[in-house]
Parts: sequence; structure tokens; C-alpha cells
Amino acid sequence: MTDQDATARKSASRLLPGGHAGVLDLHVYRGPESLIWMRAVFALGAVGLGLAGIFKFPSSVGVHVVIPLVCIAIAMLWWVTMVLTAVRVRDGRLVIDNLLVRHVIPWERFGGLFVEPGRGMFALLDDGWEIKCAAYGPSLAHAMTRYAGPRNVLEHIREDCRQARSAYVPADPAPAYRCQVNVPWRPLLAFAVLFEAVSWAVFAVNGAFTR
Repeated sequence: MTDQDATARKSASRLLPGGHAGVLDLHVYRGPESLIWMRAVFALGAVGLGLAGIFKFPSSVGVHVVIPLVCIAIAMLWWVTMVLTAVRVRDGRLVIDNLLVRHVIPWERFGGLFVEPGRGMFALLDDGWEIKCAAYGPSLAHAMTRYAGPRNVLEHIREDCRQARSAYVPADPAPAYRCQVNVPWRPLLAFAVLFEAVSWAVFAVNGAFTR
């Protein structure tokens, strides 16, 4: 994996996917871009095969029930691992999304961000508590390059954190660190409506033509 592949997809002034309206991400780091596109192609291929099955067996009720659910599961797996899972720099905090678990670290509790061989990227709280970053976790590809990619990304994130903290006015009392479940309901509903609509539209059209 090259440094270019490992460089994060960095987005400025963008709303969090699956997050809350009005919460602004200054910068978003989602891991190696090559991995994101590779999994996107796999997910699209799997969904395409599923939709092909719907058109191949348009009169089977079981197909129209099972295949949309499988397509929804595949689409959500890609979304959670490749879009939601990220390191996000915000005005007053660092947010680490690990699959469906969100860690919100206010700057008052932030103790630093690090990369170590065999451990990948992780953040420390001021009391020494460690929070791992799934987007840049340990892997064989990273080990083969001595974690060159995550280290390169680390410098970018650290610089963004310095800039965000320099413009931040500390709160009194200081906000607490939070660990919470973060379910992306909007993408889930969007995928459900899309696949179910296509599936049952094909079923209805087929029924109209077979009467």
C-alpha cells in the first residue's frame, strides 16, 4: 500500500453522514481510499447480483422478501465500515467512530493521538484511557510498510487538532467524554425504501403482465 493510498479522504466543512443536523465536521479521515473503493465495488457487485435475481424470478414472493433484506445488509455493512467509521475533527472535540460505537472526546479531555506498530492509531484521554481508531487499526498491509500510511495521516490529524484547539474557548465546567451507540438511521431507511421499492415494483409489474 502506498502513502497515496493510505492518505485519508479529507473533507472540510461537511455534515456528518448518519449524524446530527447542525453538527459540523471540520475534517474527516476515513482510511485508505483504495480500500474504500474496493469494498464499494464489491458491495455494488453483490447488490447487482441480488437485483438480477429479482428480475430473474419476478413471480416468487420469497425472492422479493429475502433479496431486499440481503441487499440492505450488504449496503449497510459497506456504509458502516467505509463511510461511518472515521476520525472526525470538530470545533470542540475529536470524534472517533468505530463501526456503531462513537467516542466523543472534548478538547479538555484530549491527551493526544498516536500510532504504534501492532496497535495502529489510538487516542488517549487525560487520565490515560486508550481509545482505538478502527479506521486505522492494525493490519498486515500497515505492518509491511511499518505503518507509513497511518503515520502520514496522523500528522495531518494532529495539525487539524492543533488548529481546532487554538480557536476553541474552553467550557466551564468541562464537558465529559462520551461513548455511545451511533446507528445511521437515515442511510438504513434510504436503503430499505430503495431496495423494497424496486423489488415490489418488479413483482407488481410482473403480476400485471401475467393476468
